[in-house]
Amino acid sequence: MFGVIITGHGTFAEGMESAVRLLAGENEAIRAVNFMPDQSEEDYRETFSACLESMKEFERILILCDILGGTPFKTAYLLCRDRKQTEIFYGVNLPLVLEICMQVISGSGNIPVPGELAEAGKQSVGYIEKP
Repeated sequence: MFGVIITGHGTFAEGMESAVRLLAGENEAIRAVNFMPDQSEEDYRETFSACLESMKEFERILILCDILGGTPFKTAYLLCRDRKQTEIFYGVNLPLVLEICMQVISGSGNIPVPGELAEAGKQSVGYIEKP
């Protein structure tokens, strides 16, 4: 069984979690941790750490971050670099988050390999040319 932590700047995480709930339903294995403008990095680290600790019963935890190099990503990396059961994705979009969360909600217990997930996220980005 695996869990998901969505994190990012502002209400990115909360917005993604809300969209997943709307499209796929509620699930306790999916959590959101916002990094708000009025929050210090230390406060954010404590909040993220508490969320991570609350998910220790999961065999695997996927952390979905908004951008590479930002405070949410750096915090996740520093707190999880020695935890073999965690994997971090960055630059996530709603189709990728939904793909991962649908696996959690379905209870299948398995997810595609990280490289396949990253490719799925890339394939969901496109551009429509006007005639």
